[in-house]
Amino acid sequence: MPAIDRALSLIGIRRKQEEPIINHPLPPGNRPDISVRYVAGPGAPLWTERSYEHMARAGYARNSDVYACVSLIATTGKQVKIDRTGKGKASADLLIKAGGPTFIEAWLSYILLSGNAYVEIAHNLVGVDSLHLIQPDRISARFSRAAAAKYPEVDVWRAVDVKGMPYPIAPDDLMHSKLFNPFDPIIGMAPLEAAMLRVDAQNEGATLLKSLLQRGFAPGWIEAAKDSLWEDTQIAQLKERMRQSKLSGEELF
Repeated sequence: MPAIDRALSLIGIRRKQEEPIINHPLPPGNRPDISVRYVAGPGAPLWTERSYEHMARAGYARNSDVYACVSLIATTGKQVKIDRTGKGKASADLLIKAGGPTFIEAWLSYILLSGNAYVEIAHNLVGVDSLHLIQPDRISARFSRAAAAKYPEVDVWRAVDVKGMPYPIAPDDLMHSKLFNPFDPIIGMAPLEAAMLRVDAQNEGATLLKSLLQRGFAPGWIEAAKDSLWEDTQIAQLKERMRQSKLSGEELF
């Protein structure tokens, strides 16, 4: 089927042919010569890089399930009423100044997508002036190398502003919120990271299906020579081959 071969080659996949399952090269009469063909991909799977930018793009921006989960939690969290009375009035005013519900929604979204949220505390002459959320991939930690340090301690946070210029942030001027990470005591682990295996499979499956549908869907199939003579032996062999295909997860026409 040259037309199918050409269509498959456009999307970088090809058909592979097994050895014939029923083969009578010099038969008396016209015995069928049957081969099984199937589609083969490019090789080993490629997984999304476990970085904030790549996971956020593959998950939140391309996967509707991830987007729905993050949005539902974040928009629910921002409905919490901010109490501007009593001892917490100053903190509430700072939160309102930073954006209030919008700030909370972004803070929760960063936590879910990266496992970390960073809030820079800006000061003026009389105290705390404002709060600023920093995108997780724009900040990193420099750890203390002091001889007396027994456990990892952040010596200074290194951030990058919107112009791409780096600047330091003292630990006392940064509020770091994080989720538990079994591999790192400082940097949190995102729920999205645990879900990326399924996210990659869903995205890749949807992309492949769309490509195949656009170019003509072509699963595996069985081909036999035209005007083949089918007898009980050949039919039994073919049924057995189809049974084996089903057991191994192949879909054959």
